[in-house]
Amino acid sequence: MGYGSRALSLLHDYFSGKLAPLAEAPAVESATASTTTEVEVSLLKETIAPRTNLPPLLCRLEDRPPETLDYIGVSYGLTLQLYRFWSRLGYVPVYLRQTPNDLTGEHSCIMLRPFTAEHMWLTEYNTDFRKRFLALLSYQFRKFPPALALTLSRSPSSGKGELSLEKMETLFSPHDLKRLELYSRNMADHHLITDLLPALAQIQFSESVLHLSAAQSAILLGLGLQHKTVDDLQKELDLPASQVLGLFNRVIRKFVQVFNSLSEAAVEETLPPAAADRGDMKPVAVGLGRELREAADEFETKQNRGEQSCRRWTSPAM
Repeated sequence: MGYGSRALSLLHDYFSGKLAPLAEAPAVESATASTTTEVEVSLLKETIAPRTNLPPLLCRLEDRPPETLDYIGVSYGLTLQLYRFWSRLGYVPVYLRQTPNDLTGEHSCIMLRPFTAEHMWLTEYNTDFRKRFLALLSYQFRKFPPALALTLSRSPSSGKGELSLEKMETLFSPHDLKRLELYSRNMADHHLITDLLPALAQIQFSESVLHLSAAQSAILLGLGLQHKTVDDLQKELDLPASQVLGLFNRVIRKFVQVFNSLSEAAVEETLPPAAADRGDMKPVAVGLGRELREAADEFETKQNRGEQSCRRWTSPAM
């Protein structure tokens, strides 16, 4: 832990009440320096001497009760390093200026850290911030590097969500799903599904339906939300175009698997119960080999009887 992190950690502990005084803090006397009226002494005739009865400039934290705070905040020019620093300390973003500063060229960012247990309000602010940020990635924030945009788009409590069949059918038609499947099988070019990328990216970064690597997430965010080209991502990620498209194809394959699972589950609900549910199947008492031998013996017996009957009919009369 560096100096800045340690200093802020102690500040958080102080306002959280973790550095509570061991005993009642003594009342600080509101002593002030003795003054005289302008009538008695003028500035030209004042005698310069050390003043007495002045309050102390500094005091121990144990002797000073902290103020009651609901949250603490910080505002700074957004960079990836500073954002990671404040995020590690428990701060969450609630505002990001859309236009950069004229002097520094950075976007002003406000982050808050709660001190109370009931901080649902901050979660709602952060959710609204992420929703607006994802919508603005194709506008003012289009020039953000993939690492910074991806870090800002992640939720503090990220977890895998679920996609419903109704939402899938609302966003994608059967023809759209067929195009995605063709591309996942390398039977179509990636330009064939460019119009579907914003919807796919919104699903992933708002509900986290897939487990993607950092590179796959950056490619999906760059293509789907920032509307960048493969050449742009190739330069920013320092990867060859073939590798960018290969990682992107794996993302689409994962989406196709999720969509097929939803469709198959919906079809299974319409089917009648399986045969195994109607009753328990019991094994036959006679084995297959024994059954075949008995059938062969029975056939041979019938054949012998037929031959004997034929002989009686064909034998000469006595």
